[in-house]
Amino acid sequence: QETEPVIVLEGHTATIVRVLWYPTAEYILTAARDLTLRKWEVSTGKEVDLVEAHTSAIQDCQWGPDGMTMITSSKDQSAKLWSFHDFQLLKTFSTDHPVNSAAISPIFSHILLGGGQEAAQVTTTTDRQGKFEAKIYHMVYEEELGRVKGHFGPINTVAFSPDGHQYVSGGEDGFVRLHTFDKDYFVRGEDDAV
Repeated sequence: QETEPVIVLEGHTATIVRVLWYPTAEYILTAARDLTLRKWEVSTGKEVDLVEAHTSAIQDCQWGPDGMTMITSSKDQSAKLWSFHDFQLLKTFSTDHPVNSAAISPIFSHILLGGGQEAAQVTTTTDRQGKFEAKIYHMVYEEELGRVKGHFGPINTVAFSPDGHQYVSGGEDGFVRLHTFDKDYFVRGEDDAV
């Protein structure tokens, strides 16, 4: 086994928070706290696209279920939906607190956001005071559809289940919470099916 990497991808100037393979393995997507999202060609290591995605540190980046979109989350109190092929901004989901993670539903036009104020900035530990709720937004209309309470600290990561019937969240409170959507969610979401 070689001890040196075959190719080193250089360009970011701060902590890289996410590295993702494109489904065909032709590209790598990186997101970093230097505010940028970058696309790299695997065969050459060449940076082929770059966008300054946020005005404050990027916390996470995840693929959409179609493999053609990705969503970033940031301390700038937003999550943004991007086109992978041309790095065009498609939608912005704004909140009143830092967003640490965001995910795209595999079955509905819904976005899931998790975050909250940093624990050191909260004077009480109630979930509402610190905004430690997961939020669901409509992907097209950018409207908040609902909130789910449960964590007693910032939510650091969220993910939908592959079938879209559940989501999981992990927080600074040390808990992983598995949420199953009720029947009402599916009845209301029928108009938003992808």
